[in-house]
Amino acid sequence: MKTLVQSKLKKFKYHIALVAITASLFAPTLNYPFVWDDKELIVNNPALHNIDTLKDSLSRNYLHAITNDNRDIPFYRPINTAILYFEYQLFGTNVRGYRIFQYLLHCITVLLVFIAFKRILHWFLHPAESESDHSQEGGIPFASAAAALLFTTTPYCIDSVLFISNLGDIIVLPCLIATIGAHARWTESGKVKYLAAIIFFTIIAIFSKETGVLIPVFLLFTLISRRFRNRKSLLSLAVSVVVLGIYIAIRAKVLQGSMDIHLQTAVIRFPADFFTALFLSIFPCSLSLITSMSVYAGAPYFWLLFPLLILIAVKLRVSSVIAAGLVFWSVAVAPSLLLLQTSGEFASRYLYIPSVGLALAGAFLLLKYPKYSKFFFAGIVLTFALLSFIRIQAWKSELSLWQAEYQINPNHPHTVFNTGFAYENQGNYSKALALYLKAHDKAKKRRLAPIQAIALERIASVLLHKYNDPERAKRNLKLSVAVFPTFSAWYSLGLIYAEQDRNYAAALSAFKSAEKLKSNSFPICLAIAGALGGLKRFEEARAYLDLAERLGSYSEEQKREAKQRRNEILEYETHLGSSNNK
Repeated sequence: MKTLVQSKLKKFKYHIALVAITASLFAPTLNYPFVWDDKELIVNNPALHNIDTLKDSLSRNYLHAITNDNRDIPFYRPINTAILYFEYQLFGTNVRGYRIFQYLLHCITVLLVFIAFKRILHWFLHPAESESDHSQEGGIPFASAAAALLFTTTPYCIDSVLFISNLGDIIVLPCLIATIGAHARWTESGKVKYLAAIIFFTIIAIFSKETGVLIPVFLLFTLISRRFRNRKSLLSLAVSVVVLGIYIAIRAKVLQGSMDIHLQTAVIRFPADFFTALFLSIFPCSLSLITSMSVYAGAPYFWLLFPLLILIAVKLRVSSVIAAGLVFWSVAVAPSLLLLQTSGEFASRYLYIPSVGLALAGAFLLLKYPKYSKFFFAGIVLTFALLSFIRIQAWKSELSLWQAEYQINPNHPHTVFNTGFAYENQGNYSKALALYLKAHDKAKKRRLAPIQAIALERIASVLLHKYNDPERAKRNLKLSVAVFPTFSAWYSLGLIYAEQDRNYAAALSAFKSAEKLKSNSFPICLAIAGALGGLKRFEEARAYLDLAERLGSYSEEQKREAKQRRNEILEYETHLGSSNNK
């Protein structure tokens, strides 16, 4: 029995070591709170509260809970929404459950990366031999484990794992590896269960995040490598393309009116984005939630030189493994770079999937030149682990996260604004106000109207609720809707007109403007009903109350609010009737 256990431990020693190191790296973060978008997308998101609201959420933009209006960034990720719904049903607002789920997904991914590296290296270097011929310490298993360790300790993996609501990539990557593995089995054996696995993992990946498009791309590469002669490879590609087509059709219907990607813009700005991402991959020294990408005027030269560099690499006989790793990185980073057109910002967490390509190239170097690369590789792993530990400290709270970000990007409007918001949540209103003013000025210089508008909106909120200055708050909100009209700014302006000025006509106008940007919203229907009641238009008020009750039927709190508003309007109507009778 003891011998059997020792044999099993020896066989799975790398698996156990990788899981142990990964778990120990993330263990201190188990009780870290919800931060940034996690609060709105999980804790305060009514779409996760019951099955009926989930159905509505699955037919909307993934970020609709934190967007101001219908001009959404084109993110359609129903699998993410469904996973967060089931997590909410299990864990509620207990952050531990969500974090354990993220850690499990990441650990599974690390193990899959290790297994995939073993098979890829064996296939490239020893195609005629079995894997057991190279099981020694310095062989393929050791190099693969070291590369998987490099992957799990890379600092930009930290944000992907700790940012709970941004779980797309940690779903897509294991699905991508599993699909490639199922495809290999399918082409070898022809068993239908492997084709079914390809379909299943493709659906999960593509409907989780846009980077899921990598599956049909890599299946196309495998078909090209077989010179289009393998019918099973062709069928694998066909089913993945069908899944992608279904996703695109549903996405187009759901996200009508959203911002979209333009090919011309992509071609112009891709080179600068590509090299910035490559630099951050190799030198992850300034980890950031936001990195501005500059438009590169020399785009035509890039498209001419890039194929030339590939040709030179072929002529110099660069290792096929290193070439495969670099190709994987280049292809894997492309979807994220294309989506930057909708936001203009790059984040290090987008390198979670591409980093596998660089780790694969590192595995080959460690295997090919062990004498020279072993200590260098160990140094990189230790350095990355230290950077990861430092990065983990930043996630202790929302304030510490944005303070760390502010040190890196002190003049970025988005960073300045979010740091101010973190200070406001901590009750430091003077610091928050100063940062909101700075964010407004920086955004104005860069012509970033949305950030400029939301900074003015938060300034108004602080002036109203902390300094009790409705007039200055109203002026800032008017400036906000003039710069970039949003639902929340119009709604807040309407509340000031209604509650502070008792100017129900102006309030109704503001609420109607908000309704145009975000229709069928419970708060706006309730607010319009109140303004109509104040204007003695009781029949219209009751119609909006009926709509508000239907929209809020899934929430007990909203039911109470609607009932209270109905009673207030009824009392006012009754009071007016009594006064008229007298």
